[in-house]
Amino acid sequence: MEIHISEGNMKLGKVPNISLPPVVTCRPKVPCKKLCYANKAFRLYPNVRKNWNENLEYYRQDPDRYFGEIRIWLSKNNPEYFRWHVAGDCPDGRYLEEVFDIAQDFFDTQFMMFTKRWDLLKNGTLPKNLAIVLSMWPRLKNPEDLDFPRAWLSTDKRKPAYHFKCPGKCDACYQCWELARLGYDVVFDPH
Repeated sequence: MEIHISEGNMKLGKVPNISLPPVVTCRPKVPCKKLCYANKAFRLYPNVRKNWNENLEYYRQDPDRYFGEIRIWLSKNNPEYFRWHVAGDCPDGRYLEEVFDIAQDFFDTQFMMFTKRWDLLKNGTLPKNLAIVLSMWPRLKNPEDLDFPRAWLSTDKRKPAYHFKCPGKCDACYQCWELARLGYDVVFDPH
């Protein structure tokens, strides 16, 4: 079994990332399951499905080795930016703790993660090089007690008036890595 880290995709550009299968790693009864762009890719592309499933299986079988392989990849490639979970989410609290530890150990890399796993989060100090953005979705209650930037759909009436509109190409922008420092949320068109 091997770890599958992507060197990028059409939306991210050349931002390396790791993904897990959608829905099964997301919070229970996630309302976006039917419209999930990652779920569509998971169904349509056998190689994508295989890689994301293998990443999750690798984590479940040997979490230490899974994160060890990510650490080896980061050491060899020394990326300026890295994205956790183009698809999927943190399966459990241990996973999130490892994400924090990796950010602390690889301080020259800017890490970012969108998440709906608010149950795993608490307010506090993040590593300076880790951005966590709460993925909002219609019918999901806004967790007022969590002090993280949010990502909204452009169709969501709850989106704040003051926000950043995603231009659609991460490696030409990188604003999502800076949302907390800049003090605004991001808005995406459904994709």
